[in-house]
Amino acid sequence: MKYKCGKDVNLSDIIMVECGPDQKSLARVVAIGLDLAIDKIDKKFYSWAKSEKIINENTVVVEWIDTNPLAHDDPNYAPIGNYMTLDSVCCETFIKRGK
Repeated sequence: MKYKCGKDVNLSDIIMVECGPDQKSLARVVAIGLDLAIDKIDKKFYSWAKSEKIINENTVVVEWIDTNPLAHDDPNYAPIGNYMTLDSVCCETFIKRGK
């Protein structure tokens, strides 16, 4: 899997994610596909997302670095967690390799 700049996607990479019109936020790659995940990922979330087929071999999971840009307090909608799944990273901007 590659970013639009051609670099390979690696765990812990820092990327800029487009979350909506004129809205971008920094995130860290915490899982790639079904088999690669950082040690600090929430194991219950990762297991649940795989069992529900939210994550597949082409999915990238990111964790927001700063505040979650999609968070809300509206009780009419489900709460938003700190992870987001992406079906690809072709449109996300690579910032730097993480540690």
